[in-house]
Amino acid sequence: MDARGRASGVISDTGIPHPNQKGEPIPMLDQLSSKDFAAHLHTIFRVETPATLELELAEVRDNSNAQIEQFSVLFTGPASPWLAQGTYALHHPQMGQLDLFMVPLGPRGEHMVYEAVFSRLIDSAMPSAPSA
Repeated sequence: MDARGRASGVISDTGIPHPNQKGEPIPMLDQLSSKDFAAHLHTIFRVETPATLELELAEVRDNSNAQIEQFSVLFTGPASPWLAQGTYALHHPQMGQLDLFMVPLGPRGEHMVYEAVFSRLIDSAMPSAPSA
């Protein structure tokens, strides 16, 4: 954590990812796709809060269209303690550290469900500048 209480590994003003505690670069969130997460379905992501919580990547929903890449990832964790809405550093053995804004959707059975949403314009959908 830095002096302002943010998790290490946030993207710098230059757009270059800071290394995580192991010195490995942290993936740029704007470069991750639903396929990157889908490759890790049903694996564990660890969240360091006052206690360590294990969240399972339970589902990847892709709602993209020709103009917008839009997907969400759903995690399940213990019903208690649960995480309030906010940004958390999730640690995964293959994906590294990801700082995700997560929202608790509520309990499902004996688990709490969390969602992180990604939405961005697809480059080809952005209007080009008029030529001079």
